[in-house]
Amino acid sequence: ILNGTKYYFLSRPRRFGKSLTLSTIKCIYQGKKELFKWTYAYEHWDWNKTNPVIYMDFAGYTAWQDLDEYIQRTFKVYLDNWEIL
Repeated sequence: ILNGTKYYFLSRPRRFGKSLTLSTIKCIYQGKKELFKWTYAYEHWDWNKTNPVIYMDFAGYTAWQDLDEYIQRTFKVYLDNWEIL
């Protein structure tokens, strides 16, 4: 939580490191400290606190119905794995 805001949306232009940025954020929130040795995050992140991460790839979906089904399936898998609901 930063400045009272709980959620942030990071948007990047096409071909400008979106996948790398999101993969980095995913690893930080999952607490993979060993990947960040020699970086600022290594000394300045609370590695004892981990958070669940929902990571979805929307590439290749051209129909709204297919995309909706993919989102529903993905959330169900995460909720089942985390034993939520």
